[in-house]
Amino acid sequence: MENNNVLVVDDEPVVFQAIQSCLDDAYPLFHAKNGKEGLEMYEKINPALLILDIKMPVMDGFEVLEKLNLETTSPFGVIVLTGHVQGQEVGRCYELGISSFLRKPFNIFELRGLVKQSLASQRYLDALRREQKYSKSLLDCSSNIIFSTDDDMNVVAFNPAAEACFGYSFEEVATKGIRSLFADPNQADMIDVLLDTRSFAGEVRFLKKDGSFIEAHLTCARLRDDDGTAFGMVANARDITNEKKIRALMESKKIADAVRRVKQ
Repeated sequence: MENNNVLVVDDEPVVFQAIQSCLDDAYPLFHAKNGKEGLEMYEKINPALLILDIKMPVMDGFEVLEKLNLETTSPFGVIVLTGHVQGQEVGRCYELGISSFLRKPFNIFELRGLVKQSLASQRYLDALRREQKYSKSLLDCSSNIIFSTDDDMNVVAFNPAAEACFGYSFEEVATKGIRSLFADPNQADMIDVLLDTRSFAGEVRFLKKDGSFIEAHLTCARLRDDDGTAFGMVANARDITNEKKIRALMESKKIADAVRRVKQ
């Protein structure tokens, strides 16, 4: 179920009534008369949008914004609606992470459009967050080594199987770069050039943190956006170290058996 809760934090009841009339019962509306009450209500109703005044008793809007500590990934938006701030204070509002700023007295069509736009943006961000969680769960549960890089070959994803196999944490390998994982760093460069024309599938030798080697079958492809512009690569590798050892032993046994037969 979509969250369209809108919390209005304003000490003037007439302003809340005007907003209520403007939005015409399109969204569930809640009202807090000051910043302290607004933060308490925020915890209870989990709003998708705050409409916030700045000059209020008990706790003003700036203190609310500071306590909310807004980020681009915050699951709600904030519209500041006030008539008591100067240009420098408007800049401070944006620095504290608000979505939009509107002066009182407000235009009902402008406010209605901002609310609709902000809620639509939050729904889009929610969908992205769900997709990211789904993608991460797929990476986390895979027993294969999976990693991806940006266009400069900096590691941006490194799943738990890769961490366990190489002995590096994501933070460590993100600092070292993907070339450090290859026993021959030139092979990484060769694959990167090859990916400009086609995908790669073949055997490679990786280097673990402890200095030992991993024989692996690597499949990787260039990542491209909708316009076809490259922005990195994704790789899936299967550890075949033991398989190669077994194959080598079996081959040695075949050779030994053949030699015995010749001697007989």
